[in-house]
Amino acid sequence: MLRILGKPERRSVSATTDYLPTGLAYPGLTIELDEQGVGRLFASSSRFCTPAGACPGMSLADIQHIYGPAMKVEQVDGVSKGLVFNDGCWLEFTVESGNVETIEVACVP
Repeated sequence: MLRILGKPERRSVSATTDYLPTGLAYPGLTIELDEQGVGRLFASSSRFCTPAGACPGMSLADIQHIYGPAMKVEQVDGVSKGLVFNDGCWLEFTVESGNVETIEVACVP
């Protein structure tokens, strides 16, 4: 990962949690990991897309077209979220004014 992305802008280590205690921050991308590997990705830049081609900045309608019926759209604390669940992992798309602002990929440990 470091070979591809290079040195992060910030690296943080939490002494208060065992779950994903290390954070690596890049422009438009945050990676959280532990000794077993990556557990969460959080993208806010159109440079970081899902393998299916969904990117921050795209319209919610375009993302719904990519993921089809697997994607559910809900209101969570007044914010529209698109959610795709699969075998303990999920994609979460945060939506503002009909466009995807952020994409989160995470798995249950």
